[in-house]
Amino acid sequence: MLETPKSGPSERKATSSSTKGVNGAAKGLEIGERSVINLSSEWQKESQTSKIKYFIPEWDDLVDPAYDFLNDIHSGGKGSWHNQVYAHEMYENPNYDGILISRVVVDGNKRRRELMETLGVHGSLRVPQNFKVMGDCGAFGYLNEEVPPYSTQDVLDYYT
Repeated sequence: MLETPKSGPSERKATSSSTKGVNGAAKGLEIGERSVINLSSEWQKESQTSKIKYFIPEWDDLVDPAYDFLNDIHSGGKGSWHNQVYAHEMYENPNYDGILISRVVVDGNKRRRELMETLGVHGSLRVPQNFKVMGDCGAFGYLNEEVPPYSTQDVLDYYT
């Protein structure tokens, strides 16, 4: 069942006086008032049941809230993190259990990598710390390579 979207996105300007790695949150961080969603207790309880979990890929989740469907025109630019919203920001409760991030996607986009390093994974996704995030290497991004670009130890170091 689809839920009614929340009101439009608020301003999302982020600054940081210090940075940490991909897994750490930045100190001195200032993000717009609606930068992190509130998870209802109903969603949290339902999400913890024994059902199969659905993790939406982060790179498929940003939408242009002012997209002109009649004329097939984006509201401006190529769609940056600042003027687009995630689906979990548009609905009262997320319609998925978590978000999947892929290293090959993050490493392949300088701006995305900077956001994750500056804001931390959860901050860059605009979700609270208790929202599930799963990481993978994005093997389809290097499917034709003879040797994977990441060693097992490199992956362990990256995600821990």
